[in-house]
Amino acid sequence: ADVPCGKASHSSRKPKVVGGENAVPREFPWLVSITRHGGHFCGGTIINEKYILTAAHCICT
Repeated sequence: ADVPCGKASHSSRKPKVVGGENAVPREFPWLVSITRHGGHFCGGTIINEKYILTAAHCICT
């Protein structure tokens, strides 16, 4: 995607967290969805082609 790092591809979003909107595929190309049992479980941020940063509780030990 040709989107500057850390900038959404469009700015029509309102600042919501609870009751927010689903993102359009590739709207935020640096974010990933970590899935479990076929559904979204946690989010992550692409650091480089080898690493994704996520919260500690998202990783099974």
